[in-house]
Amino acid sequence: QDMFAGFFGRGAGDLQLPRLARAVAALGRLQELAGRSPAGELRPMEEIEGCKDIQRLVWFALGMHGHAGLKFLGAIGYGSVGTDLDALAHCAGISPSAILLAEWRGQLHVPGFALAVDAAASSVVLAVRGSLWPEDFITDLDCKPRACEAMAEGVVYCHSGMLSAAENLSSRLSRIVDQIMRSKPYAKWRLLLTGHSLGGGTAGLLAALWLGPKSPLSPGVVERLSCVGFGMPAVASVRLGRALRDRITAVVFGADVVPRFSLASSERLRDAAIRLWSEPGAVDAILAPGAELSPEAAGERLDALMGAGAPAAAGSDDELRALCPLGRVVWAPPLGCGGGRVAVVEDPAAAFREIPLAGSIFEPHLPQNYAARFGGGAGPVEAVW
Repeated sequence: QDMFAGFFGRGAGDLQLPRLARAVAALGRLQELAGRSPAGELRPMEEIEGCKDIQRLVWFALGMHGHAGLKFLGAIGYGSVGTDLDALAHCAGISPSAILLAEWRGQLHVPGFALAVDAAASSVVLAVRGSLWPEDFITDLDCKPRACEAMAEGVVYCHSGMLSAAENLSSRLSRIVDQIMRSKPYAKWRLLLTGHSLGGGTAGLLAALWLGPKSPLSPGVVERLSCVGFGMPAVASVRLGRALRDRITAVVFGADVVPRFSLASSERLRDAAIRLWSEPGAVDAILAPGAELSPEAAGERLDALMGAGAPAAAGSDDELRALCPLGRVVWAPPLGCGGGRVAVVEDPAAAFREIPLAGSIFEPHLPQNYAARFGGGAGPVEAVW
């Protein structure tokens, strides 16, 4: 309540929604003219380390949305499968009997999950469901940064709602997972965590807890643990992401808004819109038909409005509270750009600092579109564009 009151309580007393909306549209126009993309060399997917894990796990992340959710999203046809168990097996290409444990509905700060055997990859997969039910969206919006000391030496900050979800799953599953991974059939297999959106963020933070100095898992299990999150939200401090980039991968498609949305980025957008609205004639000049700016000029104007100056000092409270997707970030350009190649993002904190306002920002986030883009060209669903 305090967070929302603080967010909406900022601004001039005569500010009106239509004027604010035009200011946001002008910011979107500046973004379009600047044409910025995350910095990183575009390469064929096959050259990316962990490519096969990305291509395989995206189907587990998709299948966690259950049969009704996948049908509603248009990912699978009505009449294809009739249970959530069958939906996951159908998408992941495994037998329903390979799913060892599953809870589909979940609750507040405890998203649905499934633990499955992927014999083809000699892996045990813990997949966490993305946002589907009202309580999931409450967890999403519980986005105020919260301090955590269990993931690294010193304090880092994490998305409060998803950190609670990761902590709850850890309490519930760590002993079970440890026993399974130390049992004879799986003693040399890998433990892979995955999910999409809320599921990707929760899986990433759960992996960080299990990789941390206070891990509840046995050392031999920790050595075999890694995570891939798709459409992962801004969930953790940059410092934590750098420390875990060899074990955790966040996959981002195009201008997907979710990895770029945080309390800090939404506050910057609000302040920039108010700042632009306050300049007489500025909004109309940017939105006027035929108005043009060079990419460099548009970028400089955006930086000035968004308050982009010198980066926060390393280790400062501002740096720790600035959240972004966790670990190494693999980014794919929008469809029709980049020739199907992807990039390992050089600086995720800078690349995903601002909320995108131009182009398609919601459609790329759909789980079936991640599966179609990163699933290696094989699978049971088609993209929805």
